Amino acid sequence: MKIDILTHLSMSYFGGGEREMVDLGLAMRRRGHDVTIRSLPYTLNGVKRVRPEDVLEGLPYSESWIHRSRADIAYSFYHPFSAVNFQASGKRIASFHSLVWFTKHRVRYTFVPKVAASLSRFTIPLELPRYNAVQVHEDSVGDQLKRYNANTWVIGHPVDVEVFRPTVTKDDRFTILFAGRPLWQKGWDRFEGLAQRLGNNGIRFAFVGGFSRNQSIESYGFVQDRLRLADIYSKVHLLVMPSRVDTVGRSELEAMACGTPVITTSTSRSIESSALIRASPEELEGRSIELYKSWREGNGYEDLIRAARRDCARAFSFEAVMDRYEEMFQRVLEGPDV
Repeated sequence: MKIDILTHLSMSYFGGGEREMVDLGLAMRRRGHDVTIRSLPYTLNGVKRVRPEDVLEGLPYSESWIHRSRADIAYSFYHPFSAVNFQASGKRIASFHSLVWFTKHRVRYTFVPKVAASLSRFTIPLELPRYNAVQVHEDSVGDQLKRYNANTWVIGHPVDVEVFRPTVTKDDRFTILFAGRPLWQKGWDRFEGLAQRLGNNGIRFAFVGGFSRNQSIESYGFVQDRLRLADIYSKVHLLVMPSRVDTVGRSELEAMACGTPVITTSTSRSIESSALIRASPEELEGRSIELYKSWREGNGYEDLIRAARRDCARAFSFEAVMDRYEEMFQRVLEGPDV
């Protein structure tokens, strides 16, 4: 099967969605499929983190504002009028890897995403019926989109539990980590506030995904190497993701696979685990202190480590998720035209 993966952000940006598409492309290539990645030459705020050739492991790649796909399956990130940028002669799947289209909190988004999200309110009902299938990560979003395309697949984030596993022992000092871009949407300001309030209590705060000007937060920078990222997740004691977007993403799942509990403000039910603690923004401080005391007093923290690893591996193992993707591609290829 020939598969084109079409993304609206350049691979040079290499955020979570782009990294996931490289994983998808490599997994499908190992299964004998012919895979090409095609992207628009666009990044948010002009940010370029990597050279695409350094992360693609030989996958064919091209950038252009207009792509003409002749693949059996064109798997494309959705944006309004994306069929103009991604013109396909084969079967088409629209995928949603960001919840910007479904959130009401768009004040802090930059101009292009904000305009695209506003337009999507009108384009989604008109355009999705023209696709052979739709794919999302969240059940709640899938339920919304089934109104426009009955062939909607909910497939979770893949986590390579052979890479993301407990690799080192926990630090001697209790450490709380934030992972991802330091954006308002991801709750970066909430994390900074937490560090300001708890930093004097013997708790260390750390950040992977960039650099912080806040002196109370230790920065690891942007980490591309997955083995080093697994070490960081493994040695911290708690990941706090106080996002304003209601999703449990790759960072949370990778941390859990490394045996690190998570506190999230998301109410997403994509995974249930005693090690995934849901809290309101007002509860972040109290729940973080509870975990700190649990670790310090040896009262249940080790149970959370085991539950985090077990529950993530059970729900999101890499091979199981890739089986679902391959099943979707095969069914769409064999299914009716639109």
